[in-house]
Amino acid sequence: MDFYININLKFFFVEMKRKSFVSVLLFLLISFLIPSSIFAQEIITITNISNEPKTISPDNDGTDDFTVITATVGINGFPSRHPLNADCSVSILDSNGLGIRNMSKKLTIENNSSVPLGAVWDGTNNAGEVVPNGRYFCRISVRIKKVMSEDEGAQIDVFVQQILSVSVNPDNWDIGQIDPGETVEMSHNEGITVNNDGNIKCTYSLNLINPTEWQASQTGPGNNIYVLNAAFASKPKKIIWAELYHALSIEPKLCTDSRFAADETGTDVPPGGNRFLWLEFKSPLSVSSEEKQEIIVIITANPE
Repeated sequence: MDFYININLKFFFVEMKRKSFVSVLLFLLISFLIPSSIFAQEIITITNISNEPKTISPDNDGTDDFTVITATVGINGFPSRHPLNADCSVSILDSNGLGIRNMSKKLTIENNSSVPLGAVWDGTNNAGEVVPNGRYFCRISVRIKKVMSEDEGAQIDVFVQQILSVSVNPDNWDIGQIDPGETVEMSHNEGITVNNDGNIKCTYSLNLINPTEWQASQTGPGNNIYVLNAAFASKPKKIIWAELYHALSIEPKLCTDSRFAADETGTDVPPGGNRFLWLEFKSPLSVSSEEKQEIIVIITANPE
């Protein structure tokens, strides 16, 4: 008895005079003992720290992928008639005060004036990984020659949205009409590309939904019982099919280095990364209906 199968997939200058020697010397000694940062407060100012937007979702969809941090840096009374070069440090800290992203900016400032400072944070840490959801803080410091400003900080209400998203192409494998007990594998041009469309690393899990009249087995086919195997691989010939490692069930199973794996795996998939998925179908040995059956395969992205 022939029957028809379709599988869908859902899926950061002092002048010193002798009579005044003691007093001048005392002044000089005191000035050497006072940290330069105290004087720097009167010379370098950092004000108006803010950011927009307040919430970002760094998923490269063109909407709220980053926040722009702005501030005003000013210098007053600095002993120079020429423009000064300022080295600015913009740090992002988590709720525990741990620095997770450092950014550097250079500014040129005229004495007794101020200029805007801008920095863009895309929600990643120094390793380029998207940080966890939460509230973060910004700390800015400025150095001009050997003079450092006091650190100025502000709470930056940035809530990084971690997004898990997966897509597949194609989303259908039309097996067509096959015989009882027949085994069908995807050919080299039928593989399914599974894309991590989210902004964090993920591991996939796989499961299926049975058609109305059939049940999936993880050992072998039988009466109204079928087997659907799945594996990630660069090409189908890299797969040695085995139900123990590859058979799908109605219960989601997380991909590992051996489960649903060949020379590729469904684990540690980076944002924007893709994997190739291949299927093998073993039809029931006998069926009670010749009606077309539809099996739904579900691919789920799970956070690391």
